[in-house]
Amino acid sequence: MSSAATIPVTLKSVKQNKVKESVANFGVPLCASIHLSGSVITIIMCAVAVMAMSQSLLSLLS
Repeated sequence: MSSAATIPVTLKSVKQNKVKESVANFGVPLCASIHLSGSVITIIMCAVAVMAMSQSLLSLLS
C-alpha cells in the first residue's frame, strides 16, 4: 500500500515517456511524499470517527 514502494517503477515509466531526467528525479518522489501526508490525514479521520461512534471520544476530551 506504500507509495514509496512504487517509486522505482513510476520513475522508470516517467523516464520512458521522455520526461527530463531532472524533472522526473525531483517530481516523482515529491508527489509520492505529498500523497503520504494525505493518507495520514485519512487514517486519523477514520480513527476519530470510530472513537466518536464508540463514544470513546467523549471520555478523551473530558
